[in-house]
Amino acid sequence: MPINCKFELSWGLFIALATSVVGMNSLAVGTTSCPPPSPATLQSVTIDVTANPTSYKVGGLNAYRLNLDYCETVTWTVTTLQDPTTGKHHPYHVTIVFPKETPLLDPTTNLPAYAIVGSDKTPISAMAVDGNAIGGYEYYVVVVDDLTHHTYPDDPKIIVGTGKDSATANISSALDDVKAARTTVSNKSNKLQERLQEQMESIEKQLRQVLDELNDSK
Repeated sequence: MPINCKFELSWGLFIALATSVVGMNSLAVGTTSCPPPSPATLQSVTIDVTANPTSYKVGGLNAYRLNLDYCETVTWTVTTLQDPTTGKHHPYHVTIVFPKETPLLDPTTNLPAYAIVGSDKTPISAMAVDGNAIGGYEYYVVVVDDLTHHTYPDDPKIIVGTGKDSATANISSALDDVKAARTTVSNKSNKLQERLQEQMESIEKQLRQVLDELNDSK
């Protein structure tokens, strides 16, 4: 679920943390080569930190849960606050980290892409979806506004696959979100807490039924 908070974070410190995360994770989904990136397969995600919560869009479509297919390519750009005097957007840095498995390959090196770094001056290169990737992948995004020094963290998802595989991954991801939402219920009043629990249990039951039906039909 989106993390709607802002905190100060040294850019150098975040890079160090990202590097340490990548160093601890040696798992990759595979090393299937893909053809060179082409405009026809490129999905360009715009991260808009001026929205609350931060929005992710490809064109006009919501890309918080981004659906990709094998060997499609993806890149990210950022929309930051706009200076009312000059009309220019604030400069930024962005880091994307896959803490466990990554579905993406660097098309230049054909190696798994665990940490991806870019800025307004150095755009992120197009990353290709590994041919062995399937299902849902959580990744972490941190955007640093270089002018205000505000940091915008978030945890969107990539869903790889089509048809039933994609539907299964989306439902599994939704179940994870319901589970995460339960952790916030304890802060509510008793009556509201009971009502929210009942609603979430009903949603979870329906999602699990659909997931079981999809798995049985494979």
